[in-house]
Amino acid sequence: MSDTRYKRVLLKLSGEAFSGKTSYGIDAPTIAKVARQISNILSDNDARAPIFGANSPLYVPGYQVAAKTGTTQNFVDGWTMGYSPFAVVGVWTGNNNNAPLKKEPGSVVAGPIFHSFMDRVLPKYGKEAFSATN
Repeated sequence: MSDTRYKRVLLKLSGEAFSGKTSYGIDAPTIAKVARQISNILSDNDARAPIFGANSPLYVPGYQVAAKTGTTQNFVDGWTMGYSPFAVVGVWTGNNNNAPLKKEPGSVVAGPIFHSFMDRVLPKYGKEAFSATN
């Protein structure tokens, strides 16, 4: 049985996105609302604490930071991507010869590099939160 409440949408942004139009007719206010919701989810340290710990490398005390981690099969690559209202950073870790890393997830191998970068950059820009999700 198919659940009809949800509909898969492919969102393709074009150069017109900032003028209020997209290739699929999704208006700019809707795109902005979705972006705010994603930022809210990815920056919720309380929600990620059961998996990553309250003081994981994804947490930068005093700053609102959104982050997403990933690990490829067989631990060949690990990554952490994240942003604040002022900075964006992507960290990839891996070996050029495709040899597996130590069997640790992206939050462990790339997370500390991500945290170190944010820890140095964010104090230069002040403490601003993401826009409200309403």
